[in-house]
Amino acid sequence: MGIRGYLDLARLQTAGATATVPVYGYLGANAGRGGPLPDPLADPLVLTLFATGFFAHIWGFVHNEIADRATDARAGTLRPKPLPSGQASLAGAWALALAGLVVTLGCAVWVSWRTDAAFLVLVAAACALAGAYNILGKRFAGGDALLALSIFTFVGAGAAAAESYLALTDPGVLLLAALAGSVLFFNNAFEGGYKDHASDAAGGKRTLVNVLRARGEKYGSPDGLVVLAHWPLHVLMFGLAAWAAAGPLSAGEPAWDLGRVAAAGALVGLMGRSFVRGVAADDRKRMLTFFSLHEFLAVLLLLTTLAPFLAPAHLALLLLAPLAWYVAYNRVAYGTAAAPNV
Repeated sequence: MGIRGYLDLARLQTAGATATVPVYGYLGANAGRGGPLPDPLADPLVLTLFATGFFAHIWGFVHNEIADRATDARAGTLRPKPLPSGQASLAGAWALALAGLVVTLGCAVWVSWRTDAAFLVLVAAACALAGAYNILGKRFAGGDALLALSIFTFVGAGAAAAESYLALTDPGVLLLAALAGSVLFFNNAFEGGYKDHASDAAGGKRTLVNVLRARGEKYGSPDGLVVLAHWPLHVLMFGLAAWAAAGPLSAGEPAWDLGRVAAAGALVGLMGRSFVRGVAADDRKRMLTFFSLHEFLAVLLLLTTLAPFLAPAHLALLLLAPLAWYVAYNRVAYGTAAAPNV
């Protein structure tokens, strides 16, 4: 056993992206009010929200590995999981998961003390929903909705730091939260479900992708329904982004808004294409590269909703910092800047 096993449990390469989730809500609430967005370098709340998301990521992923340890042991994986392989102990995993949860709630207490108790309540609810997904999410097809609802709530928590519970009635915040939740649902249910479909089936997990593949197999095309089923979700993402850009998060200039709607359409088209190319890839590394591209494009789609209001410092926090962390962590931990084989 060593520190590497515990780092693998936490899937830290994507923690930078999770860290931005409450920040989107906070910035979205401020944009909806028409005021200037807080400077990330000058507003301590922004960095604390970022830290809240980062440590919530650790709680969610490590607890997921704990909850899945029995099925992972039965299934085996292309890359042995830390708990079944003995690279990490169950006691150590619980300690890491609970430490992540305690730090998350500690950050939430501080933010709530500075703003509104709604933030703590919503962060706790988001963590509870993530835990519920970890325990129940692969017992029925579509259980990924629990995790999507967690992300929706986490965006709402960030907005509550700006507007209290009233943030949950803000149309711009609700659209942004729904978009983030739908992106997460797709990434987890379709991309995650597809890359792990063999081990999930061997472990007895019931996932949306495996249900679609089983039905497609009856018609001689296991992946056919998976490819068809992704389009409604991508159309939903486009609708949410376009509605936000032309509606409650409008820049007030038709040219700006039309350009953002067009950009959202182009991004969604590329997202759909990258997913299909990933499914059709002839090796796992190539598949993971296309799926990583899809996730990067999804971040750009989220940014279209706030684009007119963002300064360079916001782009650095929401886009460049997570991307740099992803590349650097993968390079150090796995020897590749692209998606690791996990």
